[in-house]
Amino acid sequence: MQVVTAQNSFNGELLESIFRTSKKTITEYVREIERNNRYKSVRQDITLGTILDDRSRLVDLYEACLEQDAHIRAVIETLESQILGDRYMLARMNDKGKYVKDIQYTQRFKVPNLIKS
Repeated sequence: MQVVTAQNSFNGELLESIFRTSKKTITEYVREIERNNRYKSVRQDITLGTILDDRSRLVDLYEACLEQDAHIRAVIETLESQILGDRYMLARMNDKGKYVKDIQYTQRFKVPNLIKS
């Protein structure tokens, strides 16, 4: 594929495909996300005087960031698991200096148990 054709016209489609693999600035990155990942089902519409809010661009940007950045995704997963109580535990130290999980006390601090009481 040539960027310039025989008639000296410009082939923007080729550059657009190259652009998809080498995003340079945040503005270009956001433009690419908006162009490719916009939700089709949610649109700004006026029906009987009601304006439906379209936040699909913001949701697309959020999801793309989670897909692209493993650190952000890991932080969010850790926060969710901590909120649910999956990563918290109470422990005691054994004779060898290692921590042993105290299941009875740990279960008291799990979110479902807190909601019941």
